[in-house]
Order: sequence, then C-alpha cells, then structure tokens
Amino acid sequence: MHHLLNKTDHRPYSLNAGPWVMGQDWSDLAFLHWPVESSALRPSIPERFEIDTFDGSAWIGVVPFAMTVRLRGCPVTAMRFLELNVRTYVTCNEKRGVYFFSLDAGSKLTVAGARAFFHLPYFNATMNLSKDGEWSQYESVRVDSRGADSAFVGRYRPVGPPFTAQENTLEHFLVERYCLFVENGGIHYCCDIHHDRWLLQRAEAQIVTNSMVHLAGVDLSQQKPHALYSASIETLEWWLQPFA
Repeated sequence: MHHLLNKTDHRPYSLNAGPWVMGQDWSDLAFLHWPVESSALRPSIPERFEIDTFDGSAWIGVVPFAMTVRLRGCPVTAMRFLELNVRTYVTCNEKRGVYFFSLDAGSKLTVAGARAFFHLPYFNATMNLSKDGEWSQYESVRVDSRGADSAFVGRYRPVGPPFTAQENTLEHFLVERYCLFVENGGIHYCCDIHHDRWLLQRAEAQIVTNSMVHLAGVDLSQQKPHALYSASIETLEWWLQPFA
C-alpha cells in the first residue's frame, strides 16, 4: 500500500475506494490568488458547479510549479515538466474542489494526454524556471493556437516559517482541496486527489507579466496577490468519475 494512504485523518471526506492511477510530485510552487466577484466567474463555470467563496469573495489562482508524473504500474521513467494553472474553487455533491480555467504545460505529451483522458483545458507553452538564491524566476508563454495569448513572467520566494493551514482560514480554503471538477460534452466529472496537508510559507511575489486570466470584467494587473509558497508535496490521483 502506498504510504500516503496511511495519512487520511485530515481529509474532509473519505478516500476514493477505487485504485489510484497516477502519482505526482509538485515542487517549487507558488499560490498566487486574487479576490473577485462571483458574478464575474459565473458565465465561465458550468451551472452544475457552485462557486465557493470565502468572506463573500470568489478567488482566482495563478499557480506556477514544477511537476513529476509517474503512472502506476508503468515502467517508463517519470516525466518532469513545468506547469502553470489558472483556477477557482467550486462545490458539488458536498465536495469542495478545484475548477480549472486553463493549464499550461511544457510537455506536449502531457497536454495531449490530459486533454484526451481527463478533459482538462491544457495548452502547450514555452516555459522556464530558474533559481536565484531563494527566488524562483518563472516564465511561461502559451504557444498553443487553441488558446488566447497568455503569458506569465515573474518571481517569487518564501518569506516566513513553514506552517500548515488551520481550518476556517483563507489559506485552508485556498489549498486544502482533494478533488477537481470538469465538464465535457454535457457530462460532469470528478477526479479525486490525495496528499498530506500542505506545508506552506508566506511568500513575496514580483509579477512582470500576467495575461493568464481571460474573463470579462476581471483585471488583476493592478492588484497584489495573496502569495503562498510550498517547496514540494507528493500526491495521488484517481480516474475521472462521471456523475449526474
């Protein structure tokens, strides 16, 4: 049994009873979030999913990181690439999860596979991550003709001691999510995810370019983000499950 399956007390609901199919390691990760009006997001989210809010605000996240993927039972060496996602938070069937507006990746194989098997809005991008002391310098430019021109250029670093988010805090609301929701062809799906509690640090972010968000009435260019950093986390993923 995978060692992560021994750590479940922190989960808001029980583990998926089926077999997990993929392990992912996420590293050098920044959670950059902005509060927005729910009404600005509603036209871009399927009606089946209720927008989740904290203190009356919905939240948009731009999340850059590095990822390593291992398919269960596959002898092929793990793939490592960069990813940047744009997300918000929804509830459905009494589960609080993530809804992705877009996911950019520096791996054409990942983009093709995630679109085909998980119905996620992945896009090809040219990406780079470099280190300068504690700073992580991150650059992503979308090159996929299926998506609007999108780019992120900036850097971030941790500025405080590690901590785990306490319940009923904004930090807990933003990061402690154990599933994602997606709609494709009128069918709604849930993908369960498992990991230990996030080990977080407060962060400083300096953003040069952020044209990742393409939603009417949403302009993040003049707002500083709520910023968190995490060095790494190990996760398990299950297959998509359709639901009525």
